[in-house]
Amino acid sequence: MSLRGIVVLCAALMVDVACAKVQCQYNTECGQSARCVENRCVTDCFADRDCPSATPYCTANGECVAVDPGDAATADAPAVDASTDVPVEIDVVAAQDVVTPDVPVAADVVAPPDVPVAVDVVTLRDVPAVIDVVTPRDVPAVIDVVTPRDVPAVIDVVTPRDVPAVIDVVTPRDMPSGGVVTPGFYEYTAVRPDTLIYPAAAAWHPGGRYALILANTDAVYRYDVATGAITRVARTSTSLYWRHVSFTPDGSRAMLLGNIGSGSTRQGKIYDWNPSAETLTERTTNALTGGGYESIAWSPDRTRGVLLAARQPSGSANTAGWWLDASGNVGAYAFAYGLAAGSACEDVDFATDGFGDPALAVVCGVNTGMILSVTNLDSSPRVSVAQNPGSVGNVSRIATHPQGALSLAIGSSSNRLYRLHQGQWTVGFNTPTLAGAYDVAFNDVGSRALAYGGNGRVWEFRTDLFDRMEISDVSISGLNSPPYNQPSNAFLRAVAWRPGCDEGLAVGGSSSLSGSTAFVAYFRVTNGRACPN
Repeated sequence: MSLRGIVVLCAALMVDVACAKVQCQYNTECGQSARCVENRCVTDCFADRDCPSATPYCTANGECVAVDPGDAATADAPAVDASTDVPVEIDVVAAQDVVTPDVPVAADVVAPPDVPVAVDVVTLRDVPAVIDVVTPRDVPAVIDVVTPRDVPAVIDVVTPRDVPAVIDVVTPRDMPSGGVVTPGFYEYTAVRPDTLIYPAAAAWHPGGRYALILANTDAVYRYDVATGAITRVARTSTSLYWRHVSFTPDGSRAMLLGNIGSGSTRQGKIYDWNPSAETLTERTTNALTGGGYESIAWSPDRTRGVLLAARQPSGSANTAGWWLDASGNVGAYAFAYGLAAGSACEDVDFATDGFGDPALAVVCGVNTGMILSVTNLDSSPRVSVAQNPGSVGNVSRIATHPQGALSLAIGSSSNRLYRLHQGQWTVGFNTPTLAGAYDVAFNDVGSRALAYGGNGRVWEFRTDLFDRMEISDVSISGLNSPPYNQPSNAFLRAVAWRPGCDEGLAVGGSSSLSGSTAFVAYFRVTNGRACPN
């Protein structure tokens, strides 16, 4: 069998490392920005910016070196004996380096200085698996996919069988930063919920050491990373239904939104959590009579926020937003818009318009299906209808890439994923349908987003692969069995990514006449960014 046949067979069967050691013999078998090291395709970098300061230059073979490849190209090279059968690596510009037959590692291919090295997103159709190898910056040597015991761990990633293989590459210029990453492998660990019932929301402190979890009513809980335990830290009133929790950008406080009553007697409440004193205090001056608070969003530069309310009583505007400063203080109106009686918008996030300027996207899913756009934010904000009820179903949740150039919304009635990119919405029946999806959340660099909802269903979206075949089902398995023991109507109500890594919390439960339940799972993307501890 040929070497290529062995590599394809090994990848298709997903066998152990012994088989994977024959992935290549020469650089030419590894493609662009990769080279063959000990029979494995290895990539350190795609551009100079990926390299550490000690070896700041990236060669066309994806290796970080100390000398500029442009300078190296002019150095004296040994003569080539044309009579010798020697494998030769040829660059796009025909630069050649020679590899002696008894040395398995091929030499670098050097790109001329006047040709910028660019990497396209390439899908290997004839290879069912792609290995994502990351070289830790503090290790000068290239690390094999098999992790040596004396080297920091590097995870060997195999593409899930139901997801087409994709190479980890540099983000194209017209996409948000965060990069295209390989499909994630998700590990869920159940956490004892203490007395928590049917949790409604969760958010991490910017420092990443703990998270706040809101029960459906009344109580506030804390998840501590060091102990891995959940404890109740505050109580309010059993008549208060929690809606949202968000830390200010500097972490000096968390803002908790809740509502009491319904209809004309409804009241919106804001509570402040003080991380230092670990106390919860109501902001009585910001109580909203006749309306309810829905959500908070922060701008990509973290200098301001917006607070969304529904059923605003003044005039005909039953959906409105207020500006927040970086410390969470409520300021002037950001916008106001009137909807039909009984209709309301439930979520808001920052976005960009077609010119790349800051904007707001507001999704409406109470007795209507509509998406609003708020532009001209720094002068006199203007509200317009971006999508009519005939274009989208009930849309209740939205999340924006941390750099603001890409937004995702979930149709709560259709489970469709809608996308806003460069000021243009992609909607309709041809958009991806994700069974059970209701809400969506990006990680802090925007490389991954999770759409989630009914019975622990979770779908991974990777920026910007807006295709059903590229979206992975990473649902929580065994939710109906110990230790979760959830009924069939259990709902995943919130996913909170931990800052600085690809880990976080997934919380949910059920609520019915027979009683309420709760489940909490700490998740980790095993081939993603690991948390410090």
